Amino acid sequence: MASSCCSEGWKQARLGGMDFAKLDWVLPHQANGSMDRHLRMHLPSGAKVVVHADRVGNTGSAAIWLAFDEIRKSLSPGQSVLVLGAEATQYMYGDHLPP
Repeated sequence: MASSCCSEGWKQARLGGMDFAKLDWVLPHQANGSMDRHLRMHLPSGAKVVVHADRVGNTGSAAIWLAFDEIRKSLSPGQSVLVLGAEATQYMYGDHLPP
């Protein structure tokens, strides 16, 4: 499990068919920009964790949507995106956008 704060997200993504070996992007809820450090060791080497809290601060439930906006023009067909929500986004568990 990547981190106790993301365990439900990992579980739901796995149940939804997420192949972590082929993961391209991770959009975690982030309060302080440290999620990259916590997730990196559990991800394939090419996966990118979008971190912006260190630049823009804690944006609460908007964090995931701001991260998605940050990468949307960089996404290519067939890439997978794992979304990990927490706190105010508690009803948005982990899932992925399949290719």
